[in-house]
Amino acid sequence: MNKKDLLLSDNWEEIIAYINQERQTGLQLRDICRGVISKDRMSQRIKENGYTYSAKLKTYVKSSEKPFLEEEQDPFYKVKEEIKKPLSKPKNTKKSNGVEDETKTINQLFKKIENLEKRVCSLENQVNEKDSDFKPLHFNEEPIAKSFKLYPSAVEAIEKLNRKYSGFKKQDLLSSLIVQAVAQYIELEDSSEV
Repeated sequence: MNKKDLLLSDNWEEIIAYINQERQTGLQLRDICRGVISKDRMSQRIKENGYTYSAKLKTYVKSSEKPFLEEEQDPFYKVKEEIKKPLSKPKNTKKSNGVEDETKTINQLFKKIENLEKRVCSLENQVNEKDSDFKPLHFNEEPIAKSFKLYPSAVEAIEKLNRKYSGFKKQDLLSSLIVQAVAQYIELEDSSEV
């Protein structure tokens, strides 16, 4: 798959992996997208598909995972700081500090468990979202103007689908739905060329 096909595809894991790989060589997003798609449009598509740039990690990551991935970087440094502390206690330390330290450690562990639970929930939600068989199609032809009346519940469903696939035009989403639904019942001659 060439660069143009990749950047214009909907395979976001591959797109993000490619962009992150190119950024490691020192290229900026505008350099990566040059000649294919504008930097602003690619940034918009990245955001619409649930990714964001982490300046701390210097890569694009899923928006839902960004706080967890960045937080994983912090404890490493905190552990190093704790190791650097002297092992002997100051002479004026009271015994209650041991209890306070243990309470603080327990609270930190609870917080880490809570963050892990949030991360598992976000990963489960991503798996549930991927259960859909719907894949918007890219049409290589000029659209024809048609007029149809729609029921309010159908309009609401289309609006919801448009929010989920906001990188696509409504006409492309509707056309994709129609082609895929009709293809389930009859064989379309040109459906593979669409």
